[in-house]
Amino acid sequence: MECVIETKNLVKRYGKVKAVDGLSMRVEKGSIHALVGPNGSGKTTLIRMLMGTAIPTSGSFSLFNFSGEKDVARQRKRIGTLIEMPQFYNDRSAYENLDIIRRIRGIENKECILDALSIVGLLGMEKRRVGKFSLGMRQRLGIAKALLGNPELLILDEPINGMDPQGVSEMRALLFSLKEQGHTILLASHILKELTAVSTHYSMIRDGRLYDDFSAGELSKRCGEWLEIVTPDAGRAEGLLRGMGENITVEGETVQIFGAVDSGEIIRKLVLGDCVVRGVGVKTNDLESYFIKMMGEKI
Repeated sequence: MECVIETKNLVKRYGKVKAVDGLSMRVEKGSIHALVGPNGSGKTTLIRMLMGTAIPTSGSFSLFNFSGEKDVARQRKRIGTLIEMPQFYNDRSAYENLDIIRRIRGIENKECILDALSIVGLLGMEKRRVGKFSLGMRQRLGIAKALLGNPELLILDEPINGMDPQGVSEMRALLFSLKEQGHTILLASHILKELTAVSTHYSMIRDGRLYDDFSAGELSKRCGEWLEIVTPDAGRAEGLLRGMGENITVEGETVQIFGAVDSGEIIRKLVLGDCVVRGVGVKTNDLESYFIKMMGEKI
């Protein structure tokens, strides 16, 4: 699969603090790749380095398989970005704001402004001053800004901040539509429910390091159902049940068995093996629960 972003041992240090610490990851063409991590984990710093507003302390990265400094600078023209809260001139209209940005970027086609406003659901409001926009509308305008010039890669940092449920639903549809049109999307957000609704790949980041990396299909397996058994004889139970599921984990007095299993047969084996069973239940997970379990904190 073609890679549009690749980082190798990327480090960004501010004084004694490493905001990004040896980060190596890949973003494949055509994917919606989610950056998952708590505030301060290094997501925005990584994006800033990719876009040239922060300089790596060490390590390297490539964009569209180009890694030289001059080549990377040229490849950034193929990227649209929304980083944190977008800034606009409040006394100017939505159209005027986007036209200023169009001219700065050297985009000749003026029609791209109305095209971008239409995609984000702001067509008809192009003459309204941005100072009268709600937070959600400003966020949509920020995405319209990222879409100017029809970029191949979109890097969106918290794109649904401030949106109401309808706006979130519309944004989800927009992301799917952009992917179908061939765009690649790098999406950083702390709203895990929405990430699982749209993402094809995930990179978990904590303290500037890549903690885990997996596809949506792998997430489904990891967050699927499992059988949970509570027993004071957990060590013995693990030995008795080995081979009955795809994987078995033990945490204190809790034994977790993943994969398709026969709960009746499992209980029979434990009873015959003189294990005291205090509880049996089927459990399920979601990305937030999985994240907390793997990384030990909420976003």
